[in-house]
Amino acid sequence: MNKIKIFRVLEKVQETEKIVTLRFDGKIDAKAGQFVMVWVPGVGEKPFSLSYIPDVGITVADVGKVSNALCSISAGDKAGIRGPYGNGFELRGNKILGIGGGYGIAPLAALIEQNRDKEFSTICGANTKKGILFAERIRKSSNVIVTTCDGSAGIRGMVTDAMEGLLKDNHFDQIVTCGPEAMMAEVLKIAKKFKIPTQVSLDRYMKCGIGVCGSCAVNGLRVCKDGPVFRDHELPPEFGKSKRDKSGRGIEV
Repeated sequence: MNKIKIFRVLEKVQETEKIVTLRFDGKIDAKAGQFVMVWVPGVGEKPFSLSYIPDVGITVADVGKVSNALCSISAGDKAGIRGPYGNGFELRGNKILGIGGGYGIAPLAALIEQNRDKEFSTICGANTKKGILFAERIRKSSNVIVTTCDGSAGIRGMVTDAMEGLLKDNHFDQIVTCGPEAMMAEVLKIAKKFKIPTQVSLDRYMKCGIGVCGSCAVNGLRVCKDGPVFRDHELPPEFGKSKRDKSGRGIEV
């Protein structure tokens, strides 16, 4: 769906001080891991992974102009949505380990709900208890392990601390992960050590969302078209090290 469709906000959930979930009055035929471009009139457009499917829902962190505008709207307000775009997660095998950091857990929640026939275990990580999202929602369809950096909920430490312990005693057919890139790079290192195929949701600056402008191109791949979900062997050499900002300047992740 390349044409913008106007949706009305049915519900706004304040997940944390800086993160909201918006549920819209429409449905979408999408695969978890795909994204939509969300347009706020007079402000701009930005890509967001779907946190609810098929009823359209996105989870937004207040980190920029468009996301700030979305965090400020209320139930009954409207926004334009086009998509879905890109490639979503492709599950292989039955036992799946999901690892989400912060609001990166959002597309994994949708993935788990789309694949209730799979045996999921999910590690949800955040800096503090207040940053843990969707744990109870996911618990309906998955085993859940919570980690927080300060120990205010679950295991004290990083998601990778819980991951290593889990993999020593359990076999998984596949790992799927979404969150801060530095976290996912560490997840990938551990996954390779245990020889478990992994899919990663890669975040890059996007403008068009349909593979035309090239703003999200890395190593010959267009993240909006060839991703945003990549298999481990498809990831660019810069993964976990650097990316480009909207001006094209390289920055550390």
